Amino acid sequence: MGYSQTRSLAFILGTAAILPSFAHAQWSVTILHPAGTTRSFLEASTGTQHAGSVVASGVTRAALWNGTSNTRVDLHPASATESYANAASGSRQAGYVRFGGTPRAALWSGSAASFVNLHPSTGTESIVLGMSAVQQVGWNRVGGIRRATLWSGSAASATSLHPSFATDSVAHDSTGTQQVGHATLSGIRQALLWSSSPTAPTVLHPAGASESAAYAAVASQQVGYARFGFVNAAVLWSGSSLSVVNLNPPLSLESAAYDTDGTRQFGYAFFGTSARASLWSGSAQSWFDLSALLPNPSVWGDTFARSIHTDGNTTHITGYGYNGATNRYEALLWTWTRCPADFDNDGFADLFDFDAFVACFEGDTCPPGSTADFDRDGFVDLFDFDAFIAAFEQGC
Repeated sequence: MGYSQTRSLAFILGTAAILPSFAHAQWSVTILHPAGTTRSFLEASTGTQHAGSVVASGVTRAALWNGTSNTRVDLHPASATESYANAASGSRQAGYVRFGGTPRAALWSGSAASFVNLHPSTGTESIVLGMSAVQQVGWNRVGGIRRATLWSGSAASATSLHPSFATDSVAHDSTGTQQVGHATLSGIRQALLWSSSPTAPTVLHPAGASESAAYAAVASQQVGYARFGFVNAAVLWSGSSLSVVNLNPPLSLESAAYDTDGTRQFGYAFFGTSARASLWSGSAQSWFDLSALLPNPSVWGDTFARSIHTDGNTTHITGYGYNGATNRYEALLWTWTRCPADFDNDGFADLFDFDAFVACFEGDTCPPGSTADFDRDGFVDLFDFDAFIAAFEQGC
């Protein structure tokens, strides 16, 4: 038995009893519901800013927060009857605005006065659902049919992604070079991956599914849902229908993944009578209930995780939930701060991290963002092993 294996066994035997004490220490939850509003929802985050909507005096109004409930910025344009921010990237937000009864795709840069009307002249209705730094995506209704649409900051830039053989299509997210969503093909809703053109999109629809949709994409990973039998299941793809991974947790009646950071997936899973904001790390078995981190978890009904932003050290997850104590939906912000002991970056410090470090130290694949050179001195040696043990004993 080698040095690392000996140390691993001794360490595990000596510390197993204390591991649960720091499982959730990296997480915090902030309720961003503003005073004077009756409902609030968070849909997107850029790290320092979070976008969504509130209901005030019976009107749904697009909103932007800067980390606390009292920092809300009203994005609702003058004379609008309804507005909603669905997406955010950098200093911009996107969604839709209604003037009367018609939704029009919208883009903001942090204020109501910055509103840009993205509604194409060819359509009767339009909505932005997702965005990257340079693109906005959603749909534009033309001739009674929703058509997946791509914008680059202006109404004139609108480009149809609608496949010629589809009867309905919607784009949900963009990486800047690729877009994901769904189209109705031969009467079946099917998840699609575009490359900024309606020509020859990649069909992600899994074999055996009766419907599917892709909601988000980062690099080479896409997430959404697929219906197998009577169950809508959260799924993960890596660029093809054959790559699909079913994320639906055991005993869950329904689930969907709304966003991903490339290693973790976020959405909801339905158990019993309520939906629970959820986190996965690439498999159904990795499911974690984010609603368990809420203050007084038993009073919350349905909760949803909608979007993620991470800089590698801090992760912000936006969403909302029904607070039974106040009888309203409230905007929620989960924040995860990375600590050295969480070597596999799944949000928890546990024996999986120790195993991951040992494997990495012995030359196997290291988790993304982690290295066997734990003390960052430019060398992989026993000092790194001792440094990791010290960090792991300290916890998070």
